[in-house]
Amino acid sequence: MSKISDVFKRFDHWMKTFNHHGVSQSESLKDFIGSDSCIVECGVSYDEYVALALMAKDNKYSIEWVVPHETFGQLVGESKRRLAER
Repeated sequence: MSKISDVFKRFDHWMKTFNHHGVSQSESLKDFIGSDSCIVECGVSYDEYVALALMAKDNKYSIEWVVPHETFGQLVGESKRRLAER
């Protein structure tokens, strides 16, 4: 199984398990970057994140936008800092 498929499974589980308070699925994908450690743990690059968004869209998620490269980097950095504090 590919890395992106594994990360998608985690995103799918995250979407189905937690309350996303009515935000768009694109916003939920953005939140996933910083809220779930798998983006950092799996070493997902920006291009892989875009591939993840396309996979989510192919699996009936309403992904209408992705975060810009800089925002992705900031969110990954915040996630790394949180993980380091554990």
